[in-house]
Amino acid sequence: MKTNCNPVRSTQRTSIAHKMITLFCERRLALSCALVLVFLAGYAVTAKAQTTSTWTGGGADDDWSTSGNWNTAPSSPGALIFAGTTKLSNNNDLSGFTASSITFDAAAGAFVLGGNTITLSGNLGFNGNPAAPVTQTVNLAMDWTASETINTPTNGDLALGGDITSGNDVFKTG
Repeated sequence: MKTNCNPVRSTQRTSIAHKMITLFCERRLALSCALVLVFLAGYAVTAKAQTTSTWTGGGADDDWSTSGNWNTAPSSPGALIFAGTTKLSNNNDLSGFTASSITFDAAAGAFVLGGNTITLSGNLGFNGNPAAPVTQTVNLAMDWTASETINTPTNGDLALGGDITSGNDVFKTG
């Protein structure tokens, strides 16, 4: 039986049936609002903010786990930006890392990324056209969990040397 929560008003506003329907609708609305608030509160608690980490190469070694090599230590899932010209050959020693994107700065030197397998759930490419030709090399294995767009501008080349696992589409721009 469907109850209309906006019943037609009659001249007998004080009827027992009308009061019961009004009370039912008010409580159903309150319950619905409470359930929505509980859902939103749970979502806010479980949603993890994505970090963006930019490689600076300022650490004691060339490992990704060394916080001095990044402006912000990478956490999974996170966006990775490779910039600068320090420690261009670096090593992903993080286990089970998920990158939401890998971006090479247009002014960066020629990086060679190696090490542990990563999961890539976003795009791979450059944030602009380098002033001079440069090749960025990704030698680590990648598991692509989404369709990937690979951006290679006029002066930017990407060399993918690691195994790639994907059941998704790959698009090239630039």
